[in-house]
Amino acid sequence: MHLLRSSIAIAASWALVLGPVAAHETWAERVILIHYGEPGGPLDPYKPEQISAVAAIAADGSPLAVTARAVGGAAVAVDSPAGDPAAVFYTMQLGHYVITGEEWTTATAEAAAAAAKSWSGSFTATSILSWHPELARQRGRSIELVPLVDPDSLAAGQPLPMRAYRDGRPVAGVQVHQGEGVPPLRSDAAGDLAVPLRHGHQVIIGSLDEVDGGRTTGHLAVLSFTRR
Repeated sequence: MHLLRSSIAIAASWALVLGPVAAHETWAERVILIHYGEPGGPLDPYKPEQISAVAAIAADGSPLAVTARAVGGAAVAVDSPAGDPAAVFYTMQLGHYVITGEEWTTATAEAAAAAAKSWSGSFTATSILSWHPELARQRGRSIELVPLVDPDSLAAGQPLPMRAYRDGRPVAGVQVHQGEGVPPLRSDAAGDLAVPLRHGHQVIIGSLDEVDGGRTTGHLAVLSFTRR
């Protein structure tokens, strides 16, 4: 599955530069990048306009002002002038797809609406960088996987209790796939489910499909964090 990951851009700093670049400087910054790709594999480019509703909270749990900017036309950086965020929230539109023969192919919204079978969807993502109890509360987003405890407070292999929400209310039937050949987990009537923790970086994706005839709308909640 595709995932979000934080990156650090590293550069060298020089006190004196000669020649045609004498008016330039260089420095290192901590940068939060929204990535789209496979774990351990190459990153996939996406259009910056696919990203919306970018928000964050500070280390004390209060709202933190952030801005999003395109980086090279294939990624988005999240800047937080007032300090490092504890978590970043955003939505990524995944586009529209139709069946062509036996394959799914990308399509416009108009083509998807006219097709006999189509899929449209989006990621609603939460990336935890450091824990605050505020992260155990839902934020009224279209779909969310909300951890009820700090993932770092549990050992690898232990289940992380979570609650799935749809538009601010607990929702049943959100599926979390654990891998090929393993039955998916599903949220119960109270929205509750528990996913085993792994070492290091982990991305948990919960999906809830709305089907209207041949048209499917996929609501995907993404929760990512790194256990230290």
